[in-house]
Amino acid sequence: MIDKKFKQILERDKDLKKIRIHDLRHSHASLLINQGEDYLVVKERLGHASITTTIDTYSHLYPSKQKHWLINLMIYFKMEKIGNSTKTEKKRQGPKTLSFLLYRRPGSNRHVLADTGF
Repeated sequence: MIDKKFKQILERDKDLKKIRIHDLRHSHASLLINQGEDYLVVKERLGHASITTTIDTYSHLYPSKQKHWLINLMIYFKMEKIGNSTKTEKKRQGPKTLSFLLYRRPGSNRHVLADTGF
């Protein structure tokens, strides 16, 4: 019944992209994550029986804690960003491009590469 009503709404405007009602569920979860909600809130909103289901499905949308850690580390050591660098590695699954940020301490010629592939 809900699916039928949803299809009727989509048919009112031909410019609307035809999506499944289940896609709204994923959009809702994505918006919650984008707003910084915790896994447990997303789990409860979606009605998952286990937090594992939520993590397995949506963990790729959560920003990495490593990036936050890296920024704090660079601030602590008073490092400044001086550029970007990329490197392509050949893997069995295909090529993978790695991105790096270049940092240095003011007044120093030594550079630090920080992997940004999180």
